[in-house]
Amino acid sequence: MATALLLLFTGSAMAEDPPPATGAREYRLGPEDKIRLKVLEWRATQDEIFEWSPMAGEFSVNPEGRLNVPLIGSVEAAGRTSNEIGREIGDGLQQLMGLAEAPRVAVEVSEFRPFYTTGDVMRPGPYPYRPKLTVLQAIAIAGGIQRPADAGLLRLGRDVIAGQGELILLGQERDALRARLGRLQSELDGLDSVSFPADVTKRGEDSRILLLMRQESQIFAGRRDAMTAQTNALVQLKSFLDKEAQTLQGQIAAQDRQMTLVNQELQAITGLVEKGYAVSSRQLGLERTIAQIQGDKLRLETELLRVRQDSSRADISMIDLKNTRTNELTAELRTTQAKLDDTLEKIKTSQQLLYEAGVSAPHRYIERSRSLRLEPSYVIVRANGNEISEMDATETTPIEPGDTLKVGLPLPEEPGDPALSGDAGGIEAAVNQP
Repeated sequence: MATALLLLFTGSAMAEDPPPATGAREYRLGPEDKIRLKVLEWRATQDEIFEWSPMAGEFSVNPEGRLNVPLIGSVEAAGRTSNEIGREIGDGLQQLMGLAEAPRVAVEVSEFRPFYTTGDVMRPGPYPYRPKLTVLQAIAIAGGIQRPADAGLLRLGRDVIAGQGELILLGQERDALRARLGRLQSELDGLDSVSFPADVTKRGEDSRILLLMRQESQIFAGRRDAMTAQTNALVQLKSFLDKEAQTLQGQIAAQDRQMTLVNQELQAITGLVEKGYAVSSRQLGLERTIAQIQGDKLRLETELLRVRQDSSRADISMIDLKNTRTNELTAELRTTQAKLDDTLEKIKTSQQLLYEAGVSAPHRYIERSRSLRLEPSYVIVRANGNEISEMDATETTPIEPGDTLKVGLPLPEEPGDPALSGDAGGIEAAVNQP
């Protein structure tokens, strides 16, 4: 059993995955590699294997290519195999501790140093290495080949998208302005409900058009009700003032009749006073009554003038209300029509621009894409000690940790302007929407 255990714990590396190799070549460590270390000693007297726990752990190869190991110190690791490092650590522990035999040191690679991609890939940069990695797999990890794009084509594509979005917004604004025009004209004509234009009502099944019509109808009803309420208030005020004027006129007539009677009585009393048949105090009392009646009549006439003036003001207010409303509607109608005309011109211009970009861009893009169907080239840059070498590769060439894969695409020749052909009906349908 002891012999079997001694054969088990040798100085060779115990990696979870076999290290990458070209042919039968052993994997050699480099900066950024990480190893897991175990130190084991067979103690024959106790018939057991003893693990040096202070020595166990995970260690990284520093940028200088060395490992810092407890007790041993710095150990050269770059360019060496795990077997070589294990033997050196074991020999160092034997000398340091004065052991009869060197302990068995198990070294396994726990994490390989990254590989790098650069050139015409979607996401160049460092990536974690995985065993048996090929060039094709490395490109897939980096997001695939990046095809060169024509800035002009991208701009045309963005113009098409932006133009379509602008046309949608302008179309919505046009529909809203047309619905508003119908509502304003209906208010100006004094209709009981909104009479929308035919180009709006014919699209009544569209939920957006239905919403516009419902909103404008609600505005129409609200403004009509407000106008009716203001007019009714002025009519009621006019009616009240007219009735008050009639009452005052009746009171003035009553004062006139009372004045006539008092004057008749005063004339009779005056004759009696002159003949000595009546006292003068009675005459004076009648004269005071006449003066009071005259004062009351003047007050009533003044009040009647005020009422008639207020009634005239009510008439003027009703006329002003109607005129102001008409002027406001006319001004708003002109402004809305001007905005609609401006929007229609913008729609026409946007349709022309969208048609131009939408027809020319797809054909140019197809021609350019055909010219870009070129095979990429692959070059692997590999460091061997202090030497750096480059080698051509294919999609099946294996990648090693620390390698840099350069991907290149040859530049295509600039194609001539292709003759525009094909079906442009789709773009025409997009730009000629109602």
